[in-house]
Amino acid sequence: MTRVGVVVIDGIALGGVLVAGLIWIVLGGLPYTPQRMSDSFQALEDVTPAAQATVELCASIPCVEAWQTGVGNFLRFDSDAVAESWHIVIGGDSYRNGSVVLDMNGLTLTPSERKLAAELLFPGREFG
Repeated sequence: MTRVGVVVIDGIALGGVLVAGLIWIVLGGLPYTPQRMSDSFQALEDVTPAAQATVELCASIPCVEAWQTGVGNFLRFDSDAVAESWHIVIGGDSYRNGSVVLDMNGLTLTPSERKLAAELLFPGREFG
C-alpha cells in the first residue's frame, strides 16, 4: 500500500511539473526577440548592395523594418499574419518566410541573383 501511495505521490508531483511546464510554455517561456534583418544585410554588404529603407517603404504599409537590396525589397512585419496578408496584396514576384516578405516585382534578376534572394529570405537553407 505504501508503495502505491508513493507512486501516486510521484505521479502527482510529476503531473504538477508537467502542468507547470506547459503553463510556462503557453505564457511565453523564455523571452523571444525576433532577429532584425539588419543583422543579415550588414554582413553581406560586399555581396549585394543593401540600404535601410524603413522610413520610405513602411510609410504606406505597416512594416516594422525594410531594406532595399540589389535582389529586392525585404519587408519585416510584426507578425506572420500581417506578413501573409501583405504578401497577398503585393502579389506578383513576391515571397514570404514568417514575418518577412521579399518583393522582387519589377526586377530582372539572373538565376544566381534569385538564388541569393532566396538564401537571404530563408537563412540557413542552401539552394543548389
